[in-house]
Amino acid sequence: MRLILGDHTENFFQVDDFVSYARLALRRLEEVLAASPVDTYPDRVTHCQICRWRDVCEEKRRADDHLSIVAGIRRDQIRRLKQAGIATTQALASSTEPVEGIGETALERIRSQAGLQVQAATTGERAYSLVDEPAPGVGLAALPAPSRGDLFFDMEGDPYVLDGGLEYLFGLAGPDGYRAWWAHDRAAEKVAFEEFVDHVMERWQEDADLHVYHYARYEPDALKRLMGRHGTREDEVDRMLRGGLFVDLYRVLRQGVRISEESYSLKSVEHFYRPERTESVLDAGSSIVEYERCSSAGGAGGGRGRGARSRRGTAHRTARVAGRQKCRRERPMAPRAVAQLASPGGQSRLVGLLPAPGDDRRGAVRGPRVDRGT
Repeated sequence: MRLILGDHTENFFQVDDFVSYARLALRRLEEVLAASPVDTYPDRVTHCQICRWRDVCEEKRRADDHLSIVAGIRRDQIRRLKQAGIATTQALASSTEPVEGIGETALERIRSQAGLQVQAATTGERAYSLVDEPAPGVGLAALPAPSRGDLFFDMEGDPYVLDGGLEYLFGLAGPDGYRAWWAHDRAAEKVAFEEFVDHVMERWQEDADLHVYHYARYEPDALKRLMGRHGTREDEVDRMLRGGLFVDLYRVLRQGVRISEESYSLKSVEHFYRPERTESVLDAGSSIVEYERCSSAGGAGGGRGRGARSRRGTAHRTARVAGRQKCRRERPMAPRAVAQLASPGGQSRLVGLLPAPGDDRRGAVRGPRVDRGT
């Protein structure tokens, strides 16, 4: 048998030298689990995204109508809801009383979210609602005016390689198409980071009104890490951050809209503004697994020969397609919504981002209701 260490070196051992102890350890573990008074449940954790059992756990949670399938709910909120006798999504959606330990605004948010998901499960139609009149500059009001030079940014990283992880792909879509910067070791990561920052700064000089759209906090946080790790482009990254260049579409959406999905991932959100996909889309966890598979086989950052080059090429194509898809999925979310921000009426602000009721080109979608300031 082989033991693969963190630096990918391998040690070999005879199975017969250890199999008896392995059986003993397994039997002890089974005895402890059988006698354990702890009632376990497959709650969602960070590791779920790369776990091979995640589909089994998802089926269990969905069959139980477990509270964890409510998008955005926290584990401490689930615990307090159960203490109040609310143990399912259906029960949460139909509840009306306050819950000790959960604030009124937070409770209304997760109750509204549960209601949309129950509605969609019952009718078979996706639904959404608007958060009515949020604070100035919050939600959809945080979207800037569109510019011809706008860029759409996605990064892919592997937290399990090298010391502190590796940002191996910088992907950017814009007026000139899609461009990717690759890195399979620390030196190449620095070069890719510098070239990416320089490219964006050049585009910003050409178009002072452009913005860089991304989905969730990973991209700007990663740029700050790289700035500190490599000790380069500090002034440029600082100017980008202070200048409001980056626009987080995930934050815009979460503060301004509720959707009847169990997740606010791009893969879920795009059901509302584009036709159903016929091709598969890798999520972040699957991209890490694919990159790990390539790395362990010698494909990324070390392998030689025709086989290694083939594996590297396959991994490059897979990750490049995934990055390009994500940038393209971000792109329709910004300009289409912006065009209606100045229109009167709460519903019109969302025209273009989400389809009109009855627009069956994008699947069955029920029109919006309005949540008052939640």
